[in-house]
Amino acid sequence: MLFVGSVSSLAPDLRVKYLLRYLAPHVLSAVARRYRDFASSEDAVQEALIAAASQWPRSGVPNNLVGWLVGTGRAAADGGSGSERDLTAES
Repeated sequence: MLFVGSVSSLAPDLRVKYLLRYLAPHVLSAVARRYRDFASSEDAVQEALIAAASQWPRSGVPNNLVGWLVGTGRAAADGGSGSERDLTAES
């Protein structure tokens, strides 16, 4: 198993895949704590993970990975599309 510190040596597509797999449980717990609805939180986090998987390989991994995913998950849980967020300031 890889550690987060060694992720920078991976190819970009593998790095994104690894980071999403590693961070998903942390993001889910943060979103579920806020909304207290596990099923809806799970759906919202899935939307955030899909948005990250499509955007991060093109635009790069943001500095605050968890913040990006939690923010996008919360936006999706609030009814907005997390993939519509303006991410240029966070990259």
